[in-house]
Amino acid sequence: MFRNKVVITFFSVLLFICGLFLLYTSNINKTLFVDISAEHPFLIEDNQGKGMIIKKNSEEKYTVLLPSNFFYQSNTIYIKNIDNEKINLKLYTEQKKDGDKEIEFSINIKNIKINGQNYNNKKQTVWYERPYIDTVSVNKDEVVSFGLKYKTKLILRNIYIPQLALSIVLLLASIFLLWKFYYGAIIKLFQNICLHIEKYGEWDMLIIQKYRDIDVVYKKTFWTVFIVLNLVFLYYNIHFIWGNHDWDYVMHGMWGDIIPPVVRKNGRFSAYWIQQFLGGRFLPLITVSFMLLGFSLTGILLAHYWKVQKTFFNYLVISLIIVLNPLVVYWIYFAINVVSNLWLPSIMILALILSEKKSHGYFFLACLLFLLGLGIYQPAVSTIIVIFLGKIVLTYCFEKQSIIFLYQKFKRTFGCVIISLIFFRLVFYILSVSNVLLPCYNTDTKFLGGSFSLFYKIVRASFENLILTVPFYDINIIILFFMLCFISFISFCLYYKKRYQIKFFQLFFIIIGLCLLPLAANTATFILGRNFAYERVLFFGYIFLGAFWVVMILKTKFIWAKNILITFLIVLIPMNIYRIVDAQKLWKMEFEYQNRIIERVVENISNSPYCYQNQYKIVFLGEYKPFVLSFYKERFDFLDYSFISTSSFVYWVFPSVIKIFIPNFKCERVLQLNYVGMKEKETNKAIIELLPYYDLLKNMRLLPSINAILVQDNYIFINFDDEVLQKVLKSMEEIKLTELQ
Repeated sequence: MFRNKVVITFFSVLLFICGLFLLYTSNINKTLFVDISAEHPFLIEDNQGKGMIIKKNSEEKYTVLLPSNFFYQSNTIYIKNIDNEKINLKLYTEQKKDGDKEIEFSINIKNIKINGQNYNNKKQTVWYERPYIDTVSVNKDEVVSFGLKYKTKLILRNIYIPQLALSIVLLLASIFLLWKFYYGAIIKLFQNICLHIEKYGEWDMLIIQKYRDIDVVYKKTFWTVFIVLNLVFLYYNIHFIWGNHDWDYVMHGMWGDIIPPVVRKNGRFSAYWIQQFLGGRFLPLITVSFMLLGFSLTGILLAHYWKVQKTFFNYLVISLIIVLNPLVVYWIYFAINVVSNLWLPSIMILALILSEKKSHGYFFLACLLFLLGLGIYQPAVSTIIVIFLGKIVLTYCFEKQSIIFLYQKFKRTFGCVIISLIFFRLVFYILSVSNVLLPCYNTDTKFLGGSFSLFYKIVRASFENLILTVPFYDINIIILFFMLCFISFISFCLYYKKRYQIKFFQLFFIIIGLCLLPLAANTATFILGRNFAYERVLFFGYIFLGAFWVVMILKTKFIWAKNILITFLIVLIPMNIYRIVDAQKLWKMEFEYQNRIIERVVENISNSPYCYQNQYKIVFLGEYKPFVLSFYKERFDFLDYSFISTSSFVYWVFPSVIKIFIPNFKCERVLQLNYVGMKEKETNKAIIELLPYYDLLKNMRLLPSINAILVQDNYIFINFDDEVLQKVLKSMEEIKLTELQ
């Protein structure tokens, strides 16, 4: 019966998703046409929105093709007047045809701006019957932007009838199947709710009673861990500091914006739902406490899932090993992600727990939680696999050494994980083909590397990453980690010999399982197809490796092993706390230092006679290097840019930062000379453009010199690297010499 329900549930949900997809794609016209004409020729900027296409019809007429569907979409058309004193720009549209069918649509003009200033605040809606939209006067070198909100009307003449009919059939069939098989469960759930209300009278009494029913070990461990975490992160909390690309979200929040535009770049379709409990805001004290609330549950849920003996000591040790791992500093740096990503491990473990229960409702809920977690951050798959594999190894070691027993025990969980991954991939595909998801580095997958040689490199890197050091996660912690592994393995071998004697096949199977743990912790890397050794990614697998070895020691129940573990923890936990607090201190110093540089830039802009008159071009000479790393004395192999090393001085961040200080600041582009991704041709073109400023650049000095920041005309220069500056000056001299010859 279970198999039938699982198959039908999977089939029904698949039908439902297919029905939605067919409904979404049944739109005949995927494009709206907006026509533009002027009295004299003009130029449409290259920097248009995703999916927009510009077609030139004649010297004075252009057509803008906007990607469209049944849902409202927003786009902005940018137009620049080139070499004309003044033009009257006419924007209009009209009903188009697809074959013999006329397409009906609406376009809403959200705003019209010239050089960033509002030209017309009056919002208006243009239907297909009224082709004329507006006329705008644009002076020479001015840029006008039209903010549009539009959609194709949902009417029969705009859709493929067979496709629409099939989508409706699939939707109704899926709803019917789900209702038929879960009708009894829904009625039973409703009856249980009514019985609970009748028993306890009020909702508040029900909640109080449920809290009282929670095991005292769970409650005691949770509040202890929660208080410890709040003390450890107190400095970070009260000083209200945030990371490099969170300026806009910290200031303005994501109020009601469950899926903000950033989702289009990374595909994290459920990443910001948890944030809505705080109204989409990043708030002092409250946000961090809410984040730690979810993170405090991780160790308790893990100990429960791995069936550790329920004592306060055992649960507390496992929790502290996980939550006080210094890798956590690589996530608290991201203000907009910190809540969801530190709740994420708890969500994944809860889903694993529910997947084991013999209930169709719990099975379905577990699938939803897996889907939710993967939608928050795709590397959560590492959490699922490493914890699931750890449970299999622990069960085989301490419960029953039987492959058949493992199959019977974990087939539900395995099926749940596989189904969730299939549905996640399906959702990802729909987002991609619907142009909701943009191509990005973290969505380009090459499963297992795509070749044996790359697969081998990934496997090797998974073990090499175990000894990878980064700031605040140094060699001392890694040495202690391997000492813990050694002690745990020795205690297990003695336990194994005492209980099972020597069974080579079983022991070989266990050792293989232990060797697979580092690979499981890097599952995201295997899916991505390349070694993505950033600590914020490794975090979701690696924080559970130490917990696994602690659990191995606790399950052997050797007094001597437990005493060694206590001694080990007396050294490790204070060491971890010291590093986490030290990271907060240096982060705060770096945060203030960067803000002082930004204030100097803002002051130079404000003192410039060109202030607010132009769209600025920002030129970074070299890359910013965090000054606080000079205070960090430990050696490290890799500088993960997801913490202190990434600053506000990144080409895609800096304009937003400046706008916080100068709301009307307009940035045309940011140029980072000597940037890794910059092509040689682009560099030469930029240097030629900067030739008129050669004499001024010669007088620039390195930060923190007062001459490190220069604002001239509509250019802002910041010198982060004297070596890069000298290379630029040398290139300018060579170009001048060539011109003279």
